[in-house]
Amino acid sequence: MLYAEVNLETLRDNLRRLRELRSGTALLFVVKGDAYGHGLEGVVEATADLVDWFGVETLAEARTIRALGIDKPILIMGLLSPQDLPVAIREGYHLVVADWAYLREAARAAARTSAFVHILVDGGPGPLGFRPEEVEGLVRELSFLSNIEPVGICSYLPLAHSNRPEEIALTAAQIAHFRELILRLERRGMRLPFVHIANSAGFLSFPETSAEPFNLVRIGVAAYGYVDRFWREWGLRPVARVWSEVIALRDHPSPGTVRLALLGAGYRHGLSDRLRWAWVNGAQAPVWGRVGMDGTILDVSGVPGVKRGTEVLLFDGTGENFRGWMLPALVPMLAHAERSWTKTSVPKRRVILTG
Repeated sequence: MLYAEVNLETLRDNLRRLRELRSGTALLFVVKGDAYGHGLEGVVEATADLVDWFGVETLAEARTIRALGIDKPILIMGLLSPQDLPVAIREGYHLVVADWAYLREAARAAARTSAFVHILVDGGPGPLGFRPEEVEGLVRELSFLSNIEPVGICSYLPLAHSNRPEEIALTAAQIAHFRELILRLERRGMRLPFVHIANSAGFLSFPETSAEPFNLVRIGVAAYGYVDRFWREWGLRPVARVWSEVIALRDHPSPGTVRLALLGAGYRHGLSDRLRWAWVNGAQAPVWGRVGMDGTILDVSGVPGVKRGTEVLLFDGTGENFRGWMLPALVPMLAHAERSWTKTSVPKRRVILTG
């Protein structure tokens, strides 16, 4: 079994810090994928007063937010199915359009109403987005369509997280080229209300992404506090912790005696095979063998006080016990965990009773 605790007050504090960094820029809080596994409803209700927009991937996520009585604008960032597209337009959600075929489909689906669209410009490398040289003609053509209302233009920064000099230079050039495209459109009388390119990495590492002509930023990972080491200067803290418990112990001759502890959680519960070790009574206990389907074995030799029911901390926010980027390992665990939420500034610690 996996357990997770989501600290909503930490989440709110992260958002306050991010807002203070660029107070003049609207903030779109990305809550796709069940708020990255942290629980969409609880996260949205806890943060609605701190953000200007919400960003989701699906129509179902957008409707969940509306059902909570929250009327902030919602941008559906994913491409919708032919069945969901007309519903999303009818209910007034903002859509990202990435190619001519999808745009024409949206125009047909809009019928007698208006579809609010954000034009996605190819940020490369990637399969989606209009080419920069297409955009001026596109905006001009949209002005003649009564049922398509272009309210935004956006792009993306696939390498903004990198600290390699050549990729930093490439991202800076991307931002500059997109900015020049926006200014060229504005000089020709084609100004769109919302202009955005920054994700969390772009926002923190490239301040020009929240200066004119940009007026909206898309914040996801940073708000949840899972940022790479070179962003920690911003004082962001991880929102979730994930743990399991020891369900059995055994001494194994190997040669010499090795004390092994079995956790009641494996890859069926979302554990990644990139897990290297976990914290047991404050010590690092390495994974012994491989992560199994229903359980995972740790070497707890030399760790005092380990018994059935001992808490095993799998994720404390650093992700240093996983190989590679932490979020692909964290989100599946959160999705499978028995989650609890707290609004206190000091995280609670689950007490596991043993008999």
